[in-house]
Amino acid sequence: MRKNIFELLLKELNLTEEIKKIEYFLSNNVPNDDFRIEEYVDERCFCKWKHRKKAFNTVELRNKLGISSSTIIQSKQIPLETLFIYMEYVVNLFYLFDRYIDHKALSNCINFYGKDSYIFENIEEILHDLNHKLINLDKDDIKWIIVENNPAATAVAEMIVDNDIGIDIIRYN
Repeated sequence: MRKNIFELLLKELNLTEEIKKIEYFLSNNVPNDDFRIEEYVDERCFCKWKHRKKAFNTVELRNKLGISSSTIIQSKQIPLETLFIYMEYVVNLFYLFDRYIDHKALSNCINFYGKDSYIFENIEEILHDLNHKLINLDKDDIKWIIVENNPAATAVAEMIVDNDIGIDIIRYN
């Protein structure tokens, strides 16, 4: 039986490729601009973030977390734990950016970065597919982490040898 494009897209979940797409946008300039989100955050607001844990900039933080740009780009298969760490980093980066952005001067960047961006939407969809969600632990500042939606569904999915079937179980729940 023929599958339509939406059924085909639903089946496709290559986590490593999804993370590499996000990394591409973090590592490259926004189209028609000389802007990189990590440079902006480093210059404008990283020092204001109380959860940076003595890191001086985003490069140092990424190295401490084991998610340097080269590590992500060169990985053939990114472990799930590294994927979660990377997504937590990106989400917190986007919230920092969104809090301190000059909305008028950088209006062309909002579709690419920040909590209302396509990248952020993709992260939320990936997390949903993996039975996880984002929560903020600090109401006064930015401290987003990833937690399980339904630990029982994850436990069942982890027992399944076939990764695709495990992901389908999580999606069903």
